[in-house]
This record gives sequence, C-alpha cells and structure tokens, in this order.
Amino acid sequence: MDRLYFGTGGVPHGSTDPSTLAGMEHLAKLKLGAMEIEFVQRVSMGEAAARVVADTAKRLDIKLSAHAPYYINLNSHEPEKVTASQGRLLQAAHIGWLCGAQTVVFHAGFYVGDSPQDTYAVIKKNLEAVVNQLRRKG
Repeated sequence: MDRLYFGTGGVPHGSTDPSTLAGMEHLAKLKLGAMEIEFVQRVSMGEAAARVVADTAKRLDIKLSAHAPYYINLNSHEPEKVTASQGRLLQAAHIGWLCGAQTVVFHAGFYVGDSPQDTYAVIKKNLEAVVNQLRRKG
C-alpha cells in the first residue's frame, strides 16, 4: 500500500541538537516520516556518518532526500565553475545515497544573461554528464 510521508527541510525546530540523527529522532516523536538533509554550503558529512544516518532512518522509518549545496551553476560561462558544480552535485548524490536518500534536490543554475532555451540546453548537457557518472558508479 502506498503511503504519503510528511517531514521537514532540515532538522526540525525543537530537536535536542542540530544533528541529522537528533533531527530524525525528533521527527519520529512528532510522527513525521520524512526529512531533507540540507547540504546548504557544502557536503560536510562523511561516509561513516552517512551509514549511521541510513541505519537510523531505516529503524525509524524516515524517508530521506538530500539537498545539494546552493553553489551550483551548470550554466556558468566559466568551465571551472561548471566542473565544481558537477562535483558538488556528485558528492551530494553519493553521500545522500549512503544515507538512504532516494532523491537529490538542487538548483541547477542561473540564466546569466542567456535565453531560457540556451540555458536549458547547456544545463541539460552538463547535467547529463553528472547522470552518466552516477550510472557508471551504479
């Protein structure tokens, strides 16, 4: 049977501390079933911690998504910024996956003076490169 999950973006107010683990424990007490892990400025969680998050989420039946850092612009005119943006997205996807998240939320880019059609085409091309890397990694 399908189920609808409600939760918070980030650790909910009222949590005992600002950690992801404490946030999930508080969500369970509130009878909520989802949380977005917010990697706002950077992905600061390591692989070992992500595995603990996954175990806790499974135990508490909390569904997770991960929000990639805001410093992503797949339409930048500077190739090094595109490469860095792709790296941030890959890192958020990797750690999110280790946490058990099935969704990665992100803001793909900015117009930077380009038309909507041109922006879409560039972002699509640069995002396809990320998706291809994720598929290669399984």
